[in-house]
Amino acid sequence: MCNSFLLLLLALVAPWPTLTFLTTPTPRRNNPPLSDTKTRNLKAKEEVDEVAVEGAQFFGGAAAKDVLLDDSEDLTYTKSTDEGAASYFKNLDVAIIGGEMVSPSTIDIRWKVALNWPTFWLPRIAVGGVSRIEFDSSSLSSTRTALSWSDKLNGSDSISLESRILDQILPRFWDTYHIGMAPSCELKERFEQKVDALFPRPYKLFKSPATLELRASIRDKVGRSGRLASCLPDSMFSNIIKTVGPSTEKYVPSGPVEISISSAEEDSKESIIEWAVPVPSNFIAANENLLPVGDSNFLDDEEMENGEVSSSDAAFYDTRERPYLVITPKRQFATIKFGGSAQDDGIGKARKSLYDAVTKDGHKIMKDEKGRPKFFFLQNNAKVAWTEKGLGMAIYEWRPDYLQTNEVGIELEFTP
Repeated sequence: MCNSFLLLLLALVAPWPTLTFLTTPTPRRNNPPLSDTKTRNLKAKEEVDEVAVEGAQFFGGAAAKDVLLDDSEDLTYTKSTDEGAASYFKNLDVAIIGGEMVSPSTIDIRWKVALNWPTFWLPRIAVGGVSRIEFDSSSLSSTRTALSWSDKLNGSDSISLESRILDQILPRFWDTYHIGMAPSCELKERFEQKVDALFPRPYKLFKSPATLELRASIRDKVGRSGRLASCLPDSMFSNIIKTVGPSTEKYVPSGPVEISISSAEEDSKESIIEWAVPVPSNFIAANENLLPVGDSNFLDDEEMENGEVSSSDAAFYDTRERPYLVITPKRQFATIKFGGSAQDDGIGKARKSLYDAVTKDGHKIMKDEKGRPKFFFLQNNAKVAWTEKGLGMAIYEWRPDYLQTNEVGIELEFTP
């Protein structure tokens, strides 16, 4: 009854169009060709054939061949359909994240559709999925014909499209509390799983699909007292966003910020801090200014001497590793609420509490190369702002610690 009332209310605020582009072949935004084969550090470029469907590129290298769909009505859509959706919604972006060659005649494409719903608070809605396309492999011509096309949304099939949208369309408390501070955030997809237990558990269990992320790490030389994990390193930023004046730029925030801290060496007190932020659809769809990767992710001595790292900064941390883009595989993890930051004294106690709870319930812990559990920290009070040129700003919201809006997480072995 409650859900029916909410749907009716939303229908009055913003009439629901027919979302055919999510249940039929997804309209693709025409992505420009990659200018340099070294601009992507994606596993997909080794797995996906150099093809494109309706102008949307599969990351197979510096160029892509056109694959034309046949003229059957169930496999094509008109240009007016795409333009109609774009005119109704705000900031509509359709991004191809990656893909995989299942067989010589079958390709799986991972995509994400994101937009601002046309209500006065303009909530950011993001829905992702996988499309499987089967081609006629018997054709000898350079143009291949698609025989079938099927779409599957991320997460469980029991979650309807309407409920996915409704969960994101309702105003979020902290967006309302900090109204005017920033646009609505495009959150990384994750789906809560049912925990088989007689009594409520102190943790929540999640699964998340493969996600394109920007990662960077530093070598922390001072420890918790330096609070280096509290802010993103300067090396992750590749753009300056104008937020005031006549030339104000539109941007899309994404979140949350994920932080992992691990020991550098067995006999060292230094640690490695790594950040991972989800890349929003507007940047993926544009894909003209991806961060360079090159042959190595590490800065050489000449770059260090030319001011990449100042002498004062070098006393506290080492930023020799470049930021890089990577598709993080699907994950399964558990989290508990935490009030504070990633380097607070209470982190150790929270980790132990989480570890004891999940192992007691029989979940298998993922371990790193040193045999240690893989913990991480979700900084939900932070979001990062992107234009089509790249990451340009980090936004940190004030939230009282006693509300425990951040999370401590642990990686689990993925179970189908």
